[in-house]
Amino acid sequence: MRENTVHILILLFISLTTAHANSNFNTTEESDTDSHTFRVMCYNIHHCDPPYNTGEATEIDTIIGVIAKQNPDIVALQEVDVYTTRSGSNVHQAKVIAERLGMYYFFAPAIDYQGGKYGIAILSKFPLSENKLTELPRPDTSGEKRVLATSKIKLPDGTLLRFGCTHLDLKTVNRQEQINKINEIALAENLPFIVAGDFNAVEGSVVINRLDQVFTRTCTNCPKTSPARNPQNAIDYIAYRDTQSKFSVTSHKAVNETYASDHRPIVADFNYMMEPSAVITPESVPFKKLGRNLTTDKPTDIIIYNLLGVILLQQKNVTSIDIPANVGNGIFLVSTTRGKQKIQL
Repeated sequence: MRENTVHILILLFISLTTAHANSNFNTTEESDTDSHTFRVMCYNIHHCDPPYNTGEATEIDTIIGVIAKQNPDIVALQEVDVYTTRSGSNVHQAKVIAERLGMYYFFAPAIDYQGGKYGIAILSKFPLSENKLTELPRPDTSGEKRVLATSKIKLPDGTLLRFGCTHLDLKTVNRQEQINKINEIALAENLPFIVAGDFNAVEGSVVINRLDQVFTRTCTNCPKTSPARNPQNAIDYIAYRDTQSKFSVTSHKAVNETYASDHRPIVADFNYMMEPSAVITPESVPFKKLGRNLTTDKPTDIIIYNLLGVILLQQKNVTSIDIPANVGNGIFLVSTTRGKQKIQL
């Protein structure tokens, strides 16, 4: 029964991602959607273990499906396992999720757990640099260690931003000191700063009031996110600090996903002002797509995957490849020696 459920969910997400892609998915064809928008997703993934399923095995494919359906550009993940006994001593969840979605990643461990690590992660379609783990204050040592992960992200036009992911402690005094530290870091930052995470705090609390003193949340009267099946509270947030007035928020939502985790994911769409002198050179695009044909200006290895990471087609040292009809239609990841890119067929 469990296996059948997983197969049904995977088929459902593939069909839904294909439909969603018609209006929101960027390719390298001339019909690309506007490049001055990006989507941020925040998701406490409960170490890929659906809490409402009584089985013991984790379901990383289910989490991948939930993320892929929303097609985010940047993702903040909480409760991520790496090489733990419960999730697989050979499984790096952040790495697997990122690679199957064609994204870069940075994993920041908070604690040692079951022979591995447990923490948070940043995923991005765009290159990451200056990855940093900052330990957050824990005056009440009975609470769990918590961290802030930050990365510098370069958007396609060259615009830079700082992105942070966090998961604040359940202890009230710890949460309050932890948000103070995050605010301190943000106030010292010159770049626009987006932070996303599970804050374990509701609107009107000391923690969120302090967050609002430095950041602007992407929602007010935010949709409830926890618990997933019958949400009572909003405790997951995306917020930004932008002294350059580059960014604006066009939408925020909680995704109606009730199976994969004990939290509902949230998604926010941003507009940003492109750099006036920015030019995207041909070198920044790993290939050009026309119909089912991919071409590059230099010989390269080309591998085509589906969103579950299965190799469908592979050719070495070519400048052109025609994708046969038996590969099917939908969203695929193309990997070349010059980079990765999702395409829609």
